[in-house]
Amino acid sequence: MAVARLDAHVSWNTDDTSYAPSAGSNRGLIIAVTQEQGSSEDAVTVVAGGQSMTKAHTIYLAASIDLEAWIFLLLEAGIAAMSGSVIALTGQPTKFTVHGISYTGVNQTGGTTTVPEKNQDSVDASAPNPLTGSDIVAGDGSAVVAISASGLAATESWHVDMTGYTAQDGDPASHSGSLADAIVATGANKSVENTWSSQNRAVVCAIELAAAPVGGAEEFLGRQYPQGVMRGVMRGAA
Repeated sequence: MAVARLDAHVSWNTDDTSYAPSAGSNRGLIIAVTQEQGSSEDAVTVVAGGQSMTKAHTIYLAASIDLEAWIFLLLEAGIAAMSGSVIALTGQPTKFTVHGISYTGVNQTGGTTTVPEKNQDSVDASAPNPLTGSDIVAGDGSAVVAISASGLAATESWHVDMTGYTAQDGDPASHSGSLADAIVATGANKSVENTWSSQNRAVVCAIELAAAPVGGAEEFLGRQYPQGVMRGVMRGAA
């Protein structure tokens, strides 16, 4: 089963909003957050419909004004247990952006199997722009999800490998964040690069969402053994 987009990207810069995945199987909800603040790394948490989300990846740039980005993930069991659709943040400063998107066909086993690849890059300067250190070697049927932030109000231009979504200015509008993804039919290297129209510092981080396994035990046996052996195994189990 290949990963596919379920619900369209949305972005906001308020503390709470409503966003919940539509019906589907093997779902994955992504909430990505960017923020700019003064002196230390923040302990941001995200709760979706009462369910605590897992911090799948993060990048923290310690600079004259710190810049940070997070990717939070909630899998099928958590999505099914959601009560309502409120996305609630805690620990964020006043300058932040939030981005939501959801998928079906996501591997549900957790840990490195769900997110087998991740990478990040940062710079406390106007160059390089784009950052180039966060490419991901993606597997068949997977999706790559990336979040980028600039320390200035700016517009985004993602690499052709990625489908970029509109940048959201921070609140107040002193930095920008943009989310992008790539649906990967056949395994390939994906260039997770975003060129900002204005940049004094920047961060980017990305993860790969692996595809859910196809079929169950019977299909596995059918692939591994001749037909007569498969019939014998199934009869013995009956």
